[in-house]
Amino acid sequence: MPDAPAMPMRATASNPTQAFPWALYLAEVVPEEGALPEGFAPFHGRVLFRPVQLTKEQLRQVVRIGEDPLIGPVYARPVASGGTLAELHAHPLFERALASRKTELAQHFVQSRLEAVEELRAWFRRYGLEGLLEEILEEHRQARMIYLALEGTGVPIHVREGKVWVTGDPPLEVRDLEEATRLAELYRWGRVHRVPIACRGRNEQGQPRFEVGAYLLRIPQEGPLQIPVAQPLPNKSGGITPVVFVRNGKGKLQARALPPTRTRQFQLFFLPPPR
Repeated sequence: MPDAPAMPMRATASNPTQAFPWALYLAEVVPEEGALPEGFAPFHGRVLFRPVQLTKEQLRQVVRIGEDPLIGPVYARPVASGGTLAELHAHPLFERALASRKTELAQHFVQSRLEAVEELRAWFRRYGLEGLLEEILEEHRQARMIYLALEGTGVPIHVREGKVWVTGDPPLEVRDLEEATRLAELYRWGRVHRVPIACRGRNEQGQPRFEVGAYLLRIPQEGPLQIPVAQPLPNKSGGITPVVFVRNGKGKLQARALPPTRTRQFQLFFLPPPR
């Protein structure tokens, strides 16, 4: 993101009424970075910023800003202008741009894209919003810690609206670091034992819900386990244990009991017994 042109005076958030000449232009197409004429800077989408205060006559003048290989000369028309930072902040186009920048900042900060964060820092500083930027970073600091805790653990995550979500149907917002630690343990358990896990949001009590690709069966406490696959397990001794079916070296189907997941805070759904 290129820096804006130098401004005659710099307004601050503490003094938004200080002189801050500005004009916003709407371009015919989204211009390429570095292709704008001197004095113009990207603002948001097709909107351009220029550090000048326009007269009524100038507000009616269209400006040529470049050349497009398909449509030829590209023009931009002025849509608003003013002389203070407060006037700029109050304009709907600025509010729209700020909302977009706040979302971008949260996304990049949570995912530790520091170069992009610094580019956005320059944008916030340019328009006297350093304090707001620090507030946004502080607000999303925990989400960043959650993302770092889950990154590379095998938990399928994505960032939306500055929050970390486990991908699923529906997705699950990770609320704190403790929950992130339990999620990492659950998915590590599934990875070690080759058991698929699918996120299913939360139940009415707020517990995370997951479907686990293992059968929940009653098995004996000791001795070998033989399972007739075509009918329910007849043995009713011992406890209910999650198992997966595997084939031994002779190609016969066997049940392999799984160790406990140690995730009592989660609601797990297992496959029904084979019949």
